[in-house]
Amino acid sequence: MNSKTEFQQFAARFNIKIRNIRADNGVYSANLFKDSCLKQQQNLTFCAVGAHWQNGVAERFIGTITLRARTILLHAMAKWPSVITEDMWTFALQHAVNFYNYSVRKQQTKTPYELFTNQIPTWSLPDFRVFGAPTYVLHKALQDGNSHGKWKYRSWLGVYIGNSNCHSSAIPLVYNPQTTHISPQYHVVYDEYFLTVQASPTLDPEAYLDKLYHKTAKWLHKDAFSDDPSLF
Repeated sequence: MNSKTEFQQFAARFNIKIRNIRADNGVYSANLFKDSCLKQQQNLTFCAVGAHWQNGVAERFIGTITLRARTILLHAMAKWPSVITEDMWTFALQHAVNFYNYSVRKQQTKTPYELFTNQIPTWSLPDFRVFGAPTYVLHKALQDGNSHGKWKYRSWLGVYIGNSNCHSSAIPLVYNPQTTHISPQYHVVYDEYFLTVQASPTLDPEAYLDKLYHKTAKWLHKDAFSDDPSLF
């Protein structure tokens, strides 16, 4: 329900009315969800039982975003396993969604955000950084123009986990491994090649590649593209 309400509020900001909803059977057939659709004067229809292909566009999108999020998270974990773990999955997923919405698809001239809202995108591709990249943040005392001491570090080391959705410009969200606190920052320097951190000497790259592409990777929506490995 929360995701439905948030999407409706987002669409309403651009004078877009959600009139039809196609859903799978299960939680979406609950009275609470039905009552919400009725209250919003939305037509609710369901896929046939076991026929998820009837909602194929959404299924394929979920599969695409999930695979991208796994890719960027596993890459960051391989580069910096002592800090980046599966616990950052939700941030990787949000980063993948944002990158998709603000990048131009093949044979398109506008981003998905522009096509839906008819507004100029708030982000562009240069605003995005490599997920999980070591990020050096200037200490707050120096940001405020105060003295910090000669022999103290000028910055602290954090992790880039995406851009803030609450700021108008490309303000990154930085995770502090020491305090486990996440905050928006401005005075930052990125190490997108992970040159200032080291991977574990026991790391097995082949295991990561096998996990990423072979045994566990699969599409949620099956079609000729996903079933034919030669098309990858």
